[in-house]
Amino acid sequence: MKKKTLVKFFLASTTLLTLAVGCNDSTTSTPPSNEVTIPEGNFVLDESKTETVDLGSSYYMDPMTVKDSDNKYHKAVITVKDSSGKDYPVVDSSFTPDHTGIYTITYTITYGDNKSISKSYTINVVDLSAPVISSDFKKDNLAVLGQTIDLANVKVTDNSKEDITPTIKVTFNETEIELTDNKFVANEKGLYKVNVIAEDSSGNKLNDSFNIFTVVDGENDVSPVNQYYPMTVSETKSYNGSKSIQADWLSKNVCWVNDFSLLGSDFAIISEAQYLSFWVYFDSEAVGVETMSNIYKYTYYQTYCYDEFGNEVNEYYQFENSFDLANNKWYRLVFDLTNATNATAEGRECKNNPKSMSEIAFGFGIWDSVLGGNANKVENVYVDDIRLTNALDDEVYHEEVVTPPVESDYIADESKVTSLTNADLYTAQVGANGNWVTTNALVDYVVAHGNREEFSPLVTNSVNTLGASSTSKSGEEGDVEYANWRMFFNKNDGIVYAIKAKEHCFIKIFDDAKTLGGWMQGNVEYTILNADKTVKSKQTKSFNSTDEANGNLGTAFTELQKDETYLFIVTSSVDTTRNIQNCPGISIAPAKNKNEQSTATPDTENQVVLSNQYGLHDPQKTNSGEWITTNENADYTVGHGTVDNFSPLVANAHGFLGPNSESGDGEAGFTEYQTWRMFFNKDDGIIYAVKAKKHCFVKVQEQDQIGGWVEGNINIKVFNSENVAISTVTKSLTSTETSKGQIGCDYVELQEGQTFVWAITSNGGTRNLQYCPSLVIAPAK
Repeated sequence: MKKKTLVKFFLASTTLLTLAVGCNDSTTSTPPSNEVTIPEGNFVLDESKTETVDLGSSYYMDPMTVKDSDNKYHKAVITVKDSSGKDYPVVDSSFTPDHTGIYTITYTITYGDNKSISKSYTINVVDLSAPVISSDFKKDNLAVLGQTIDLANVKVTDNSKEDITPTIKVTFNETEIELTDNKFVANEKGLYKVNVIAEDSSGNKLNDSFNIFTVVDGENDVSPVNQYYPMTVSETKSYNGSKSIQADWLSKNVCWVNDFSLLGSDFAIISEAQYLSFWVYFDSEAVGVETMSNIYKYTYYQTYCYDEFGNEVNEYYQFENSFDLANNKWYRLVFDLTNATNATAEGRECKNNPKSMSEIAFGFGIWDSVLGGNANKVENVYVDDIRLTNALDDEVYHEEVVTPPVESDYIADESKVTSLTNADLYTAQVGANGNWVTTNALVDYVVAHGNREEFSPLVTNSVNTLGASSTSKSGEEGDVEYANWRMFFNKNDGIVYAIKAKEHCFIKIFDDAKTLGGWMQGNVEYTILNADKTVKSKQTKSFNSTDEANGNLGTAFTELQKDETYLFIVTSSVDTTRNIQNCPGISIAPAKNKNEQSTATPDTENQVVLSNQYGLHDPQKTNSGEWITTNENADYTVGHGTVDNFSPLVANAHGFLGPNSESGDGEAGFTEYQTWRMFFNKDDGIIYAVKAKKHCFVKVQEQDQIGGWVEGNINIKVFNSENVAISTVTKSLTSTETSKGQIGCDYVELQEGQTFVWAITSNGGTRNLQYCPSLVIAPAK
């Protein structure tokens, strides 16, 4: 028993000693199998680095996942403190420093039984960024010409949160514009540059600018290489440059020009203007049949289209807001931004007065005249002079094609007018054998017929001079006799008057025949070309019948400097042939300075008062409505005509009011002179036409007894021979009785040869005068 006990004690003692020795020897022991560690090499972070970070910018810290000794992964928790110990929230591995200085970034791994291990590095936050512009303006902005631009909301912001006042400078063509209360008026066509300068306390400087256009001019502002802004033509119809539709039919037949390619993605409209206007040009020869392409405007706004001469182009009858346009010609498209034609189409809302083009979803498509799977596509589209306007006629014609009118200090001296009638032109033309007629002191001239694309200063070289038996280009033979010197013309073939000035003068076309003859329905166009074929001016007159055209085929005076050659061309607006049986004449007047003031006064002692009975009615009846020539100072006549069609010889308008005459609305006048009743309203007036034989003064004068019904406003307008109103007198009358001696106007001066018209109209319904007001003619002194 004792021996066994001793052995047990020895073994126990030996075990305890071994355990004690093992616990004290750390270099030779093996850890227990349940203890977890982070092995070296699994958690790597360069704690010696210091990164430089810009103040205010978001700083991103790479996420980290670390594997422990038990092959488990642990995501590091990232914390940020500044030098004062302030904690900063970390969201999606990022934080934003709010001041300069040192920040400590710490990654902490928690593992095992709540054990953790951390590593850190620092960043140095400094102010590296310049201030930035803060305003409602974009990089490019479009304003209405004449708009007051307010720059009060142009501020700068900085990452330092400092309050910085910028310096703002506006220039136009490199000339600085003075600001008043941070405002200026954009009253010039083109580009205003707004320069903004600022500096923060760290020395970071802002020197940036944005543009304000009154006209986006392709030559100067957009594409100096290509001269005009080339549009991006795509296969798809797009909205805002993001949403697109590419159906099979569209992709095969239509190419699209969209808002982002017209004005750019960073463009704002800053005016509440009614219209967006721009010129567009197609140079794709292969498009369409007979060089015609069809342009379809795919917006929700009413669209107007004008050619390079300012004439409106009618809509293509098959599609709304669609136009047949020729290649290699300029057209002006005008979008009415306040008149949406389909405000909910494509699920989009059209906005009036949009602040940016991207809010309009604007674009237009162009396709071949012959639609089909193999339709030709437009390859090149150019735009020019993009602008906002509140008037459809704000820009009349394209300046690259048409010479803009220049205000002159001179006018036609109508007292010295020479008029060459149809007979004069024919006789002179035959006598000159179709060459220049040189007998006039102020101009040489020739009358001929030419193709629109082939007009030349000496048009006889183009086709044929219309002499005794000449023909038009279409082969239709003109009559031999000058009385029926028939001129054929259409859209492309015109009657041409070539005028070469020997002296400074004025020229106009006029209709000298009472019976015009021919067929004149529709629009007649008068184009005046310079010798280099650029257009000086263009006028259009519309007639429903040949009778309506009588006395109205003509132009205003056009100024010619010495040695200038102009072409006056008569064409129609359609391809259908028109003809004039009696060729319109031309009037030639020397130039005079319009600022020269007359010192003459009316000689009232020798004036002649032509009263209702003896001066007006009786001579009018005897002379059958023609000019009355008995006065030594002026010929005169009294008639009735519409306000829009007053002519120097108003007999051609409605007929003269003789003993049984009618007013314009068909109400018969009375036969006796005492009740020679004159009817008139807002549009049809009583007209006195006076043609001066000598320098004189003329006025309309009411007599004490009038009768009739004249309550309301009565207007007396005086028109010169250009049908331009030079004065208007309005009389407000409460009754016929109070109108006695009131319906009249002051003297108007007429030079020898001038013809003026006095028109009496009302402001509304039909009025009548039982006694016609007198006409007073006084010699000048």
